Amino acid sequence: MIFSLKRVQALTLAVLVLGVSGVFHALPALQSAVAEQATAVKTVRLPAGTPVILRLLETVNSNEVTVGKTITTQVVQDVKVGNTVVIQAGAMASAQVTKADKNQMFGQAGELVISDFFTTTVDGTRIPLMATLSATGTDKMPVSIVGGLICLFPFLIKGGKAIIPAGTQKTVYTAADVTISL
Repeated sequence: MIFSLKRVQALTLAVLVLGVSGVFHALPALQSAVAEQATAVKTVRLPAGTPVILRLLETVNSNEVTVGKTITTQVVQDVKVGNTVVIQAGAMASAQVTKADKNQMFGQAGELVISDFFTTTVDGTRIPLMATLSATGTDKMPVSIVGGLICLFPFLIKGGKAIIPAGTQKTVYTAADVTISL
């Protein structure tokens, strides 16, 4: 079968006209579908009581911190709802020192309490976490009393410092239901 140049040109023109007109008619529907997809935001509910494992990034010493100091922690592993990651491993978290008693004379031990934990979800929502991390130093009061009975200056005996070392891991829990937009 032999095609003439005119016949090839006519067929090409017909294909182009039909194709282009079909594209132009489909364009509004395509734009609408793209707009719907862009505005369809997926939300996920992270329930209260969901466990989150944190790691302390700094050593905290009862003799060196004061109440209100912010302590830096980090999320150890992804937190998921179903197959969706809502808090990424490596996300930064923070907490507050809520009690910091130095070790004292007469063998009194130091005490340290960290609470008021917070972290951030993948959409930037700051969420409160429930937990308390605490430590108490060595109580040397009995040694101080015995030393006092034999006049060894018991007021010079100090109790141990409360120390929570860097790397300490703690499982905390989300304090409330949170809706996350993805």
